[in-house]
Amino acid sequence: MRGRESYKQAVENAFAKYGPNSLGLKLQFYRGACHFIGSVLFIVFATLISQKLFGSEVALYVLLGAAIVALFVQEFFSHPYRFQQSRRKGIVDWLTWVIPMVLYVIFWL
Repeated sequence: MRGRESYKQAVENAFAKYGPNSLGLKLQFYRGACHFIGSVLFIVFATLISQKLFGSEVALYVLLGAAIVALFVQEFFSHPYRFQQSRRKGIVDWLTWVIPMVLYVIFWL
């Protein structure tokens, strides 16, 4: 079992062990690490796209802002209704994505 099926099995095992919507520390760290890596990759690709395709630093702000709004909608509207995701998990996921973007804007732009 690999990939998505393996993850689903790990989530089911965590729910059985810790209760509904409780993933345990190990699986929460794994999810957080994946979200963080995704955020860093998004920053890299958004920077490249804004510089090479649009030739503008403003485009980077637009791309990062659009991503933050889209993540907000996904984590607080879509996922709670579609996957019954808890509010706490949505907050953690959103912050894991957004904090690297905000730090990038503050320190490197």
